[in-house]
Amino acid sequence: MRYTGGQNQEYVAFVSDPKNSYVSDNKLHIKIAIAKYRRNTYFKLKNCTSLSEKRTEECGPIEVFAWHNLPPAWSAKIHSNQFSFKFGRVEIRARMPKGNWLFPCKWIR
Repeated sequence: MRYTGGQNQEYVAFVSDPKNSYVSDNKLHIKIAIAKYRRNTYFKLKNCTSLSEKRTEECGPIEVFAWHNLPPAWSAKIHSNQFSFKFGRVEIRARMPKGNWLFPCKWIR
């Protein structure tokens, strides 16, 4: 879970859920879902997809006090350990969402 802090001020958890990422008609779909929670309560994060050594800092499983005005969002992060190239470029065609407090992004790390 990344919440109000860090470089991008994200408030998102990357979880393993077929509703958040799936392939249909040879296209990868990554969706966002707004978490249901009540303010001033705790919620528990399950199904973390982080590969980071600091896994608990990235997305849990942890309990986070929901003090923030925005509800946390569940989304997907895709990992592949088989991508490499020496020369050339990568092209990504994507429809990015628009809306308040959204930060759509794509990274190749």
